[in-house]
Amino acid sequence: MAINKTEKLAQDWLSETYNIPTDSITFSPTKTPDFVLPDGHGFEIKRLYGDKIIVYPSQIKALTTDTPCTILVFRSGSREPVAKIPAEELLSAINDGTRAWRNIKIVVPGYGQMLIQVKISGDLLKDLSAYITAEYGPNERVLSVVVRRALAEYLEKKGYHEASQIGVS
Repeated sequence: MAINKTEKLAQDWLSETYNIPTDSITFSPTKTPDFVLPDGHGFEIKRLYGDKIIVYPSQIKALTTDTPCTILVFRSGSREPVAKIPAEELLSAINDGTRAWRNIKIVVPGYGQMLIQVKISGDLLKDLSAYITAEYGPNERVLSVVVRRALAEYLEKKGYHEASQIGVS
């Protein structure tokens, strides 16, 4: 997997700041932390969207290890991080409910709720589309709430009663 622009800025910043060649910094784009220095310190890279960063539940779990880690927050195109958040402080802000670190809001999609991924075959998608059109009209803007409700109703009518138990309602 290729390095994105924000990760490249972070890699360059780490190399300059710690006087380490970039090839000595371990990069793992699909793991948390994104970068690990030769001394074992990890750095998770986050891009700032307005005043928010996004941290996924799997990243939270990875940050709870004993490995020292810092979250580096970059604005788009910025050569230096706008914030350096110790992992413990980020986790504390998430767990205490404030979901903020100084002036940065922390968005955790699906934290504290079950996330469901549904794969729909072509035939089921056609049936579901026809069902939504029949039940809610062809011109109505279909929002996620309507889609979830329609999917739960459709699955229940087809005999999949566990749909409400898995959170599709």
